[in-house]
Amino acid sequence: MAMFDGFVRKILPLSREALGPILDWTTGYPWGCRDRSELAQFDGSLHVEHVGYFPQLRNPELFQACGSAIRDLQTLSWLADCDPVYVIAARLQPGAVVKTHYDVRKRHELSFRVHIPLSPSPQTQYLFSASPVEPPPGTRLLSYFNSVRMEAAFEMEHGSAYLFNNRCLHQVRHLGQVDRTNIFMDFLPRRFRGLSARQLEEKQPQTERERLCLSTSSSLPA
Repeated sequence: MAMFDGFVRKILPLSREALGPILDWTTGYPWGCRDRSELAQFDGSLHVEHVGYFPQLRNPELFQACGSAIRDLQTLSWLADCDPVYVIAARLQPGAVVKTHYDVRKRHELSFRVHIPLSPSPQTQYLFSASPVEPPPGTRLLSYFNSVRMEAAFEMEHGSAYLFNNRCLHQVRHLGQVDRTNIFMDFLPRRFRGLSARQLEEKQPQTERERLCLSTSSSLPA
């Protein structure tokens, strides 16, 4: 394993056989009809979550639809010894902005985050910053994050899988006119399988590594 210095990297074009079941599931899911209490909502983004911490399962239909894509991804040597413990289908509505944030749970530190864009919408931008997370005393964190200058912007191609550095400050802007749907997964190395769901979901303390925006480097393949 080498160091991955960056924000987003395309890692694998997925086959039609892998994408088909996912597209069928997301197309058939009643996004507009479900009780909103069943959907996590973030700034215009509707999330359907599958939690696969062993032995509990939630939304197994979503996990099953992703099965072929997961098998394709696990042909990569650095994902072969990992389990997909967290799978999310996210629908981003036109004009939605997922505000600047970074992910600080134990799961985020230990897992590989993989994104799969399902909609051919080039007008969705993923913006990143490697700025230190150092809000002045008394500053509201959200106001501080929104003041940070984004240094890099990426657009992801429909139907490919991307490695995504969610431990750096990032923001998403959907400038298109139709909904944009993504799948993202956290692959946890099996050596951490003994950790409980509670341990994996714990928010990490404000360590020096996090204060420096967790660095743009992770233990990922060259």
